[in-house]
Amino acid sequence: MSTTSVSTSPDLATPTAAEVFAFADLEIGAAATEQWPHADFDVGDQVPSVTGYVRRIHVDGRPLHAKYSLLGVPGVVAARRHRGPWPQVRVAQQEYVQRTDGLIGREAAQLQLLAELGRPRVCPVAGVRRGVLFTESVTGPSLAQLLLDQAQDSAGLLVGIFGERSIAGTFQRKFNGLSGPIEPPPT
Repeated sequence: MSTTSVSTSPDLATPTAAEVFAFADLEIGAAATEQWPHADFDVGDQVPSVTGYVRRIHVDGRPLHAKYSLLGVPGVVAARRHRGPWPQVRVAQQEYVQRTDGLIGREAAQLQLLAELGRPRVCPVAGVRRGVLFTESVTGPSLAQLLLDQAQDSAGLLVGIFGERSIAGTFQRKFNGLSGPIEPPPT
């Protein structure tokens, strides 16, 4: 087993982005160890994501993606600014990953529902542990590419997705106080 090993500073009032990413890497490694206790795994490159921290990971040679959400707030750096000093953020995060209604739990449920609907084809959930969502990759065109290539079928492609997700529901969830207080960025 190999993991990314970076020192984090738990006593630092405002950690750097690298320290927050290192914390997420450690959590991904711990979750992979719990999910597959006898497997060899290697944490790979970071993958750009708006809603969480995503890394490629190989488990016994099987390529997966591991997504970690810090307090359900988009962008791990933004999360630390809205939740207080680093020790406070870490305590809140440990409580957050125990919740079943957090971002990762909702996303896993949505992926499973979309997989059951069969359209569009989505990445299968390989596991959920400690606030980390492990998914397999799928081959073929992305939803964005399908929409470009099959514009006449847009309604059919999107009906399942919008049946599960709604603008009103997302707005209500994001601004209900549970996802974090609405605060202006520090000046």
